[in-house]
Amino acid sequence: MLHLRSRIARPPPRPLNGFTLFRMRHSQLVPLALLYVASAWLVFVAVRIEILNARSGYFLPNTATMAESKRHGGSGAWRAVWMDEQRWRSWYVRDENGQPDPRPLTAAEELQMRRDIEKQNANYRLRSFVTVFGTLQYPILFVTAAIGTKLALSERRRKLAMVAYWLPVAVAVLAGGLAFYRGYFTSGID
Repeated sequence: MLHLRSRIARPPPRPLNGFTLFRMRHSQLVPLALLYVASAWLVFVAVRIEILNARSGYFLPNTATMAESKRHGGSGAWRAVWMDEQRWRSWYVRDENGQPDPRPLTAAEELQMRRDIEKQNANYRLRSFVTVFGTLQYPILFVTAAIGTKLALSERRRKLAMVAYWLPVAVAVLAGGLAFYRGYFTSGID
């Protein structure tokens, strides 16, 4: 009799629906939050690299540039230096003896110098960012995709929860595709 009474006293189980995402346990929300933080970081890195790439004249993917460098006896590695007026003058403004010329620049030389400095510094910023964050993006996107896939597949009965886990996976796949297309890993190697 006691057994029957305990069954009667319990409310019937609620059917699972899409709104149960908001009734997730704390242990389920923490991985979901971490996946979204990782996804936001992946988006930030991808967008930042694309902005820097545009400012540097769409240097990435740099396979053609590196092949050209090797063809002319270079190392084929991506080299970038911080450019300022003094360095630009020492490279491009020389007297007849090959020494840096301290003369004033013409208006055309001044304009060319400003453009070259801007492009070189954008290339330097791009290389610095890709070397650190672009290469770090690979393991983070693999971990995000793997954990997100595992958790999404474990939430098959709760469709909204499953979608919530698939979104970071989609972001990781898109960021990974961009990273492989642009070649961040090979770009940072000297």
